[in-house]
Amino acid sequence: MLSDLHNDVRACPEAALAWEPAAEGQCIYAGGGVRTGQAARVRLDLSEGVIVRLAADTLFTLQSVSPTEDDLAARITLTAGQVWLAVTEALGFERLEVETPTGVATVRGSFMSVAYTPESGQMAVTCLEGACELAGTAGSPVALTAGQQAEVPAAGQAPAPVQPMDSAQYAEWEQNCPETPAVPHILLSPGAAQCGQTTVPAGVVELNFGVGRWPTAEEALAAVDGSRPTISLDGQPLPVGDPTGPEWHTGGDPAGWGYSTRTRVTLEPGRYTLVSEWYWPDVFTCELTVSGR
Repeated sequence: MLSDLHNDVRACPEAALAWEPAAEGQCIYAGGGVRTGQAARVRLDLSEGVIVRLAADTLFTLQSVSPTEDDLAARITLTAGQVWLAVTEALGFERLEVETPTGVATVRGSFMSVAYTPESGQMAVTCLEGACELAGTAGSPVALTAGQQAEVPAAGQAPAPVQPMDSAQYAEWEQNCPETPAVPHILLSPGAAQCGQTTVPAGVVELNFGVGRWPTAEEALAAVDGSRPTISLDGQPLPVGDPTGPEWHTGGDPAGWGYSTRTRVTLEPGRYTLVSEWYWPDVFTCELTVSGR
């Protein structure tokens, strides 16, 4: 069933029917499909707890849905664009497969995105949570777990090695899939409490590091002057995205203009030492405890 329609969304409810403007609550059956135009998006519920969200300029076909005791699965064909998939094992759905001319991606509980570029044949997958797999038409499949990404560069090629997801991919999830599970945020800051929280569950954790508070944006720009933060975990440097700012920071006293940066890391249970440094003359250190899943 379709919902959350924005801008130009077209639907073909089932095989052999014509494309038509999509409608809220419209059902898509095996053999049918959905396509989105520029700046468009839509949500498709395949069953309770199984959600597909389509980006702009996306075309896909629903090949099969088998919500039976013997085969709790669905398979779609992605011809162009990008989809975000949310599959909840607790509701009995075992897997969701996305096929492109380049390969097949599979998620088994619970969050995976697939992007396909027909001009190059590139197929890119992110596994936000759960167990995922990417198989090309050549080579061996690769398995992905929470916080990982992989791609097949072009048709006929094997999947490239698995890599950690980057901050832009996490941001895409938050912007395009409201069902994205919340991620613990750790605010790194000066003072006695240098970590906003020191105990988090295992999995993906976001580190937020900021500097400020200047009375004007111009003063913040002049002070930071192209400097960049560094964050290390048990002595190993973490990849840190480009700082954002000048921006208005309300935390602390007084409020003011500053800069911030965010990075995400997947942590297993244990104890870790976080060390961060940026603009401030001091180096900030905190101990982080990660509990079991």
